[in-house]
Formats: sequence, structure tokens, C-alpha cells
Amino acid sequence: MAVVNALTCNTFLKQDALFALEAAGQKKQMSCTSAFLPAPRNIVTKSLGKIQVCVDVYDQPFDISKSDSPECFQLIIVKQGGVRLWSQGGWLSLGRGDVCLINTAETIKAIVKPDSRVATIRMPVETLEEDAVQLGYHLRLSGLVFKRAIFKLEQLGVLKHQIFSLLDAEPGQTPEELKVQYRRFFSCLLLQRFENNCNQFYKITSSENTKIEKIRRWVISEPRREYKPLDIAAYINVSERSLYHLFKKEFGLSPRVYICQIKLEFIYRELMDLNNAKNITQVALEYGFNNLGRFSKVYRDYFGESPSETCRR
Repeated sequence: MAVVNALTCNTFLKQDALFALEAAGQKKQMSCTSAFLPAPRNIVTKSLGKIQVCVDVYDQPFDISKSDSPECFQLIIVKQGGVRLWSQGGWLSLGRGDVCLINTAETIKAIVKPDSRVATIRMPVETLEEDAVQLGYHLRLSGLVFKRAIFKLEQLGVLKHQIFSLLDAEPGQTPEELKVQYRRFFSCLLLQRFENNCNQFYKITSSENTKIEKIRRWVISEPRREYKPLDIAAYINVSERSLYHLFKKEFGLSPRVYICQIKLEFIYRELMDLNNAKNITQVALEYGFNNLGRFSKVYRDYFGESPSETCRR
């Protein structure tokens, strides 16, 4: 991972000083006419559903003091020139062909070299987190956070082609339904390629059976509620008998056990993040496990460890 520590890497410290001097010198030259540097030339701005794409050209050094998209994840692609990004973990230095994913409100400062061309693909936090859940990921209580890293475009495989497609896409010629499908595929690639703090479910992943997938998404969206077979059957417009046959054929278990396993996986992730405000009993009760002895047994059978062992991880 190409993360730069400004305290230990003299080479990048020197580069940063040069960047800063260039920007400061440019500001001084223009102080008689303006208190700020001229804005970059925006040559592309478009939206494909909830994804926003921008391409900016910087004719001279430019200093950005804070993130302009506090509620969005930002995928930065340097097409030409260079960018220095400062965030909580230190400096990141991006050159031509480099790609970096910035967490929401993470970027404090950016210094852009002159004659640079930078593309930014923004996706709302709420949208990417929603897609993550629908794709079978479990979010921690702190929300989705990506690990700081820089990649070359050539390293990204299929994601590289999706990035180029986004940059070249014509919004007016793309049907709304296709935009949603495209966005979910793009979200899937981001979650797979950029290391993050969410985990895919242990066993309960997405299903190719549309009726089961509909149930899975419903339970994931409201994991703490009680689900009765009659309500589940009505939700997918089948009889209770057909519902049982569907799950027996697909998984060899009952709908009740399937939903219990989803709840257990939510509990597992919550116990991993458990703080002093809650204890294991409270968490189990919230998810409908009123018999704590039975809960401990099914939990151990499923994960191979007790709830208290999970908490100690």
C-alpha cells in the first residue's frame, strides 16, 4: 500500500515542500487581484443516477483546504500530472494513472500540480452502504470505511473498464433502470477491490432464487423484527406449504432456521463491536432470542465459539 508517512519519508517531504512553495508563489503573484487561486477548468460534469462524475483541468497549482463532498465517497483518478492528498493517516502522493478511494469527509487538504487532469467519481455514503447490504455485506456500527491505498489503473482489472465506461458514458442515453444496475455492479467492484471494514455474511449470501432473495433482503433490512411463516409466505405470494418446500429444496432447512442464521450473523458483528453500553444478553433479546441458554447453543453450533469468545476478539 502506497501510504506516505510525512515524518519518515524525506523524499516526499521535499516534494511536498515544492508543491506548497509552488502554490504559495502562485498565490503571492495573484494577491493584488484575488485572495484565492482561480478555480480549475471543469471539462466534464455528469450524473448517472446517484453517481456523479467530474473531470477538472488544473493549469496552475491549486490548494483545496477541505473535502467538497462530505457525504460522499470519492474515487480520485489522476489522468495527468499529480496530486498530494492529506488525510488523517498522513500524505498520499498520486501520479499519472494512480487511483485512490477517499472516505467521506476524510480529505483535509489537497495540493494539485500545474497541468494536471483529475477525474473524480462520487457516490453518496448512504447509497454505497445500501448497495453493500444488498450485496450481502454486513456493516459495522461505525459505518463503511475503506483502507487507505493507492492503485494503478492497470491493477484494477474489471474495475478499470468500469471507470472508463463511467468517464465516457452519456447520461441522456442510459435508461434509469440500467443506471441502477450499473451502479450496483460498480459498488460491488469497489467493495471487492478496496479493502474495507465490512464483511460478507458467513453463510447467508445472495441467492439466485428471486423469492428467497426477496426474503433475504427483507430480513437484512429489519433484522430485529419477528418473522412468522404466514407473513413470509404472504410477502412472496405463496402458501406456507410452498414456502417450506422452497427452503427445503434450496437449503435443506426451514425458513425459521434460515432467518435465525441471518439474525445470528447480525449478532456476531454487533458483538465484535460491542461497547460498555450493551451486554450479550441485551443484544440477544433485541434480536428475539428470549431463551439465553438456547441462544448460546445455536450461536456456538453456527460459529464454533461462544458469544463471550466473540466479544474477546
